[in-house]
Amino acid sequence: MDRIDAMWLYHWERVEEASGLAFNREGLLARTGFVYDTVPICRAVVTAPILRPQVDILSVFRAFQHAFYVDALDTTKGAVLVEVGSRALEAVGRPMSAEEFLQIWKLRSTIEEAAADFATARAIGVTSFPALFIRKEGRLQLVSPGYAKVDELDTRLKTQA
Repeated sequence: MDRIDAMWLYHWERVEEASGLAFNREGLLARTGFVYDTVPICRAVVTAPILRPQVDILSVFRAFQHAFYVDALDTTKGAVLVEVGSRALEAVGRPMSAEEFLQIWKLRSTIEEAAADFATARAIGVTSFPALFIRKEGRLQLVSPGYAKVDELDTRLKTQA
């Protein structure tokens, strides 16, 4: 294992420890030519509510995270994302075929909407994900610039209320 792989594994061990969720490091390292690119999966998250506006987006988001972290699927591939996305929509009672999901995922307007979300995140100071903000008196206030445990978030929210 080279130095980059060791650093990468250390980072994900910390994520696993902090979140309490299993992370399939071996599955991801076994893939050749893996590139960590969140743009395709973010576009898939944007696709779901375009198709089904009333969808529980957190359930869909969890399905994509599970696909990457636990199943070690290549979430840079459209074919993987549309399968995961269509199954996630079906699981929350909003069925959608993989073909329909792919059609919307590939649209220029969906690509632009995801890009606009990234631009908005940059404009409000997001430098890592997850990030949590609250709106207070018409202004956004940063609560957490990255992952935080529930107790820590609770304390931060109480001090900003």
